[in-house]
Amino acid sequence: MRRGHAEDELEEEFRSHLAMQARKNQQSGIDPLEATRLARVQFGAFESLKEECRDVRGTRLIEDCLTDVRYAVRGFSRMPAFALAVVSTIALPLGLNTALFTIFDAYVLRPLPIREPGSVYEFTWTNGNGVGHSFSWPEFEALRKSAPPFSDVAATNSLFARVEGYPLYGEFVTTNYFRMLGVNAVA
Repeated sequence: MRRGHAEDELEEEFRSHLAMQARKNQQSGIDPLEATRLARVQFGAFESLKEECRDVRGTRLIEDCLTDVRYAVRGFSRMPAFALAVVSTIALPLGLNTALFTIFDAYVLRPLPIREPGSVYEFTWTNGNGVGHSFSWPEFEALRKSAPPFSDVAATNSLFARVEGYPLYGEFVTTNYFRMLGVNAVA
């Protein structure tokens, strides 16, 4: 926040050290101009020493990031179409990735919101051609009566209708459906 103040303090510190070294050189009998030149030589490259001090301060990463952001904003303000292309190139895949992960998370990673989802099975049967079919009501009743390995059996049948022009999807279910899953009907 106070970068200018810190830079001024750093510059003053270097000048102070340079002046002290020049005085030491003068005290040893060297000409004042030569003593100052020799002090600069003894100190080495000022700018590289300043860079080391800035690195020690620990704000170098933040300063570099702010410099990069300022440079990018200046560049984008000169070419707004390019800026729009860059933002679109980043935003669209990021949004798509977020949407896909949200769907994947909801349907794959999180278990079904029912009691013991690993113990729920769905049965269908296939004919000789490999075409799947649902059980008829008499077949369901027979399965329910002779299903000792299962604690409960429920039946569902998909529903599709149009109500006032809008598609409606649902399922017809037997009366024990919600009790078997351990959930309550919303409505």
